[in-house]
Amino acid sequence: MIDDAITRDERSVVYFIDPAERNVPLLELIRCGEFVTLQGPRSSGKSTRVLEVQNQLQNEGFICIYVCFEQINMDSVDDFW
Repeated sequence: MIDDAITRDERSVVYFIDPAERNVPLLELIRCGEFVTLQGPRSSGKSTRVLEVQNQLQNEGFICIYVCFEQINMDSVDDFW
């Protein structure tokens, strides 16, 4: 069972549907300088999609930084601020 993003190296050994075509509107927003968010249930492919978009942008010469806030404690408003 996969419980994390599928990397390029893993795509040949796991079932994977290439999201490249679905990324076109997302890539257009990013290229225009828009802020975007991906929201969805756990294990729905968000991180895998981010890694694919990152790869596509890097191939175009963009410099990408991937930041994950998954381990940040947000139990209260005080913790958030």
